[in-house]
Amino acid sequence: MLNWQEVPFVRLLLPFLAGLLCGAQAYFSTFQVSSLLSMLLIGGLGLLAISYRPLPYRWRWTSGLLLFSISFLLGISLWRLQTPLEQARHYVHQPEQEQFYVFRIDAIRPSSSGKTNRLEIAIMGFGKQPEHINQISGQSFCYLPASFPFSVGDYYLAKGKLQDLKPTVHPVSFDFSKFMQQQGRIRQLYLPDQEVYKCSILSAPNFQTILIRWSNALQKRLQSLLPESSAGLISALVLGQKNNLNPEIKADYAKVGAMHVLAVSGMHVGIVAMGLQFILAFWRKPGWGPKVIKTVISLVAIWLFALLAGSSPSVMRAATMFSLFTMGRELHLQKNAWNIIAATALLMLCLDTRAIFSVGFQLSYAAVASIIYFQPRLYKLLKIKAKGLDYFWQLLSLGLAAQLGTAAISIHYFHQFPVYFWLSGLVIVPLATLALLFGIAVLILGKIPLLGLILSKGLHYLVNFMNKAMAWIGQLPGSQIEGLYLSSTITLLCLALILLSVLYYHFREKILAYSLIASVSLMAFQYYFEYKQVLEQQSLLIYECKGGFGMSAIKGRRAQTYLSDTTLRKSIAYPKNNFFTQKRIRESTEYLLGSQNCLIEWEGVSILYLSQHYNFCYQEQTFDLLVLALPFREYAPETIKNIAPKQVLFHHSLSYRDRKKWEKALGKSPDTVVNHSHSNAYYIPLK
Repeated sequence: MLNWQEVPFVRLLLPFLAGLLCGAQAYFSTFQVSSLLSMLLIGGLGLLAISYRPLPYRWRWTSGLLLFSISFLLGISLWRLQTPLEQARHYVHQPEQEQFYVFRIDAIRPSSSGKTNRLEIAIMGFGKQPEHINQISGQSFCYLPASFPFSVGDYYLAKGKLQDLKPTVHPVSFDFSKFMQQQGRIRQLYLPDQEVYKCSILSAPNFQTILIRWSNALQKRLQSLLPESSAGLISALVLGQKNNLNPEIKADYAKVGAMHVLAVSGMHVGIVAMGLQFILAFWRKPGWGPKVIKTVISLVAIWLFALLAGSSPSVMRAATMFSLFTMGRELHLQKNAWNIIAATALLMLCLDTRAIFSVGFQLSYAAVASIIYFQPRLYKLLKIKAKGLDYFWQLLSLGLAAQLGTAAISIHYFHQFPVYFWLSGLVIVPLATLALLFGIAVLILGKIPLLGLILSKGLHYLVNFMNKAMAWIGQLPGSQIEGLYLSSTITLLCLALILLSVLYYHFREKILAYSLIASVSLMAFQYYFEYKQVLEQQSLLIYECKGGFGMSAIKGRRAQTYLSDTTLRKSIAYPKNNFFTQKRIRESTEYLLGSQNCLIEWEGVSILYLSQHYNFCYQEQTFDLLVLALPFREYAPETIKNIAPKQVLFHHSLSYRDRKKWEKALGKSPDTVVNHSHSNAYYIPLK
């Protein structure tokens, strides 16, 4: 049986996660939660006060139930407390109107074009006049030209407007508004005049500002010691700054499943921790004093690296986890890997409850848990005496173990799978380890005349070899499988199947066997249900594309795309590919309509796209959908009203005035349903 006494944080984490999910779904009100939590805390303290001896065996479950309930309600309470609507000073309570705002720049994200920067800011105050600023709080972002001389950590005053974020216009495409809201950035600061003034009196540097400036200084140091191509990758590898990384190199690493190397994460923190462990192993002086000093040195180095590397959530999780492991090892404390993982997850979620929906959070913990459990068991399957081959087998088993836990999640979010992940892992892990250690050495010793030159040249050659190796692996036939799709239900069932298989392997209980059979049955049923829906689907997607008309018609696993101009292919490529992946499309054809009026008849559905005046005197057909891109004149053609289309869509090229006039003219027909969407894709499921 599982001994819950050895993993107390796992016992706390499970109900806490349930509480967060219930809080996200708004199942309980704030008053109900606070009342129940108060009652349970009072009851727990009372039970602790009157219990001079252990509870009888038959009542031992009451303490566990009490602890479970407190952890569950604590999850709901923390979710509520971190919700912007529950924070009295948050800017979400202010109306959307133009006024002056004081904000601090927390990060600068360059755009792919290099012309603009996205500034991630913290709103500090607002007011109708610059002389009268009221205090508010909240995270936001704004866009400004890259030529503006901004500095992270400084305070600025600007006149603008906080606007709600608009959701994505195309179904199943990346929702930038949702992504920013998960980071706590509910609104965007729109600065129409782009006049921003630095508040020198408020620009006293804080700890975060000092770290960011130090990190920027180290990046400039690397750029002065290394060629541009190598400096960009080492800056990403050591400092977590990817703004100077070559896009082609980034694409090569993504294709072979090695992007985690370019984002400072648990692997990098682990390399630093193991390097320190190797160096400090030579200090073997007995006693508690040296052990405490070694522990302090390790912790300071780990956290300093984590802070200089950008303090991203993945780095902070890894730093917390390795800190607990280091203290347990050096101080000879009792440690359990699962307990440490649960403790770090609980701490991270208490600080940021919305991290539970973060892709990075889910992937990192799934990878760590899978490596801890599966890697030792996979490694024991083969006993290799040669040390070199044994080292590569360790790396291979590590990559296989990580993929077991993360494959389903990765496919669900990214719809692709790197076939040669095992090969890239064998190559990139030892090379990245050397590059990271060499990069740190170059930062420390790079100014020493001869030694710095040797280290810089060696690091440059190493980086070039890494890039060529990743490019070669990416060019292998079938290096990546694209167009994969796993629904949320199938993904959860895959993870449940892995977990139940592990539990049944250890405990061999009937309830686990029945649960395992039920999971397999549910997965088969869900897959059959989804596949049947795919075969029976029939729908239209009219794209939001400027300067023309674009539409895809879906029937089963086949699709036909209609474009008024070939120049629209690039603008609709991303939403179209995402849509086809989600709909499991395997056959696709394309038709060019031209820029004139066009009539599309497909699978019994008739669609008319109208962009210029047309005479309907002899047209007796009734259309299922009329897409109007024809500007309204003083008199709307009576013939358009006479055809009585079942549904009308106003093309986004029409002005607001034209749409209102068309709506008034066509709304007289009771059979016509006018669609009010503007600058949006239009998705129509058909029966």
